[in-house]
Amino acid sequence: MIDSDLENIIRPELRAGERLMWAGKPAGMPMNPMGLMGTIIGGLFILFGAFFMLSAIGSGNVFAIVFSLIWCSIVAFHLYTFSGMLLGPSRQVYAITDQRGLIVESSRGTRMASLEPEKLRSFELTRKGKLATFKFGPSSSPFMMQPTLKTPLNAFHLVPDSKTVEKHIQNLGRS
Repeated sequence: MIDSDLENIIRPELRAGERLMWAGKPAGMPMNPMGLMGTIIGGLFILFGAFFMLSAIGSGNVFAIVFSLIWCSIVAFHLYTFSGMLLGPSRQVYAITDQRGLIVESSRGTRMASLEPEKLRSFELTRKGKLATFKFGPSSSPFMMQPTLKTPLNAFHLVPDSKTVEKHIQNLGRS
């Protein structure tokens, strides 16, 4: 049985005549290494900016006060962006239909990835206890910046019922 909350998120993304076979979401909080690294570094830069701002206010130097305000606002924006990357995977919903796989993320707005059967069948499976992560395609390195600072939609993270997901992927497009 598919959870009605998950079905309500996936249903608008289905094509005409497409049947939902499985839907799930991460059990726990998957960590995005790039988001984690950016959030930690952003937090340190915010602390530096706050210290600099307090020093500037104490000295009364107008240029230093304006510079520190600009510094803190730019770093706060980047911290907001990286925290979205950190939390993005935990706000994803995964689905397998009779035609394809879907990943829908509703972190800040809605993004959707459609995974065709060929891409779904060539997955890399990583197990952590009773949870499994299915990666479909290459992962980005945490040390290489991407043109967009968004979590790639290329994996089902921390899936509790991995045997069921594997079975649906193997049977995809064969009915």
